Amino acid sequence: MPFPPERPTATFPYQVEARIGEGAMGVVYRAVEPVLERRVAIKSLRLQLLAGEAPEVLREYRLRFLQEARAVAALSHPGATTLFRIGEEEGTPYIAMEWLDGRTLEAVLQEEGKLAPERAAGLLLDLLGTLDAAHRAGIVHRDVKPANVLLTADGSALLTDFGLAKGSAYTVLTRRGQVLGTVDYLAPEIIRGEPATPASDLYGLGCVVYDCLAGKPPFAGKGLLELGLAQLEEEPQPPCEGSLGWAVLQALEKDPARRPPTAVAYASMLRVALREQT
Repeated sequence: MPFPPERPTATFPYQVEARIGEGAMGVVYRAVEPVLERRVAIKSLRLQLLAGEAPEVLREYRLRFLQEARAVAALSHPGATTLFRIGEEEGTPYIAMEWLDGRTLEAVLQEEGKLAPERAAGLLLDLLGTLDAAHRAGIVHRDVKPANVLLTADGSALLTDFGLAKGSAYTVLTRRGQVLGTVDYLAPEIIRGEPATPASDLYGLGCVVYDCLAGKPPFAGKGLLELGLAQLEEEPQPPCEGSLGWAVLQALEKDPARRPPTAVAYASMLRVALREQT
């Protein structure tokens, strides 16, 4: 029987309503847990696309999927989704998580263009709170980008998709020569093949807020090779005038040691800049 089952089973207690999205590794469904009468998001591994892969590659994808569950479970923060269950049905691993109505920041930017500074800064401060909690739990997200930011009905911003997350106790899954992440928002040290750190997440978030303020990421319009070189070598122009534009750029320093030391420090810097801006 293919995944997902047509009706709840003993090992899969959910009634799937719709397929709502997919990525390179996973498929996301909206579902209901009838017994508890609650809506959930189900993310499953796309094993059907990996049928021709070697066994060691399949093991790597399964481990990476498990690491996402561990990362979500380790975070107890309003800016992160709640994990309900991890299981396997018909050979397909899945994660059941809290369902949240909203749109991705990527969709909002595509529809509305750049955001007002106050709104962009507010979203950034929400995300910095989540990153701070993740970093204190020993988790590095490694793929901070607008597609992984969910804007809820009340205007809050949540950080989602910890599929590339890395913690101190996790297996290192990156193969030699493999770069994981989205280059528009990827820190220079990751492009160079160095380990991701909390400073790498701050770089990605700096690129996200730059996108919100300027209507495009720092080095938009370049080919993949040119984009990678720009992240390594070029200094971005401020996304806006004044102290806020300067503050945003502090997270985009090429040298991780020159970025704000923590998410909390970057949040304080942005709050001061926003007050000076208004």
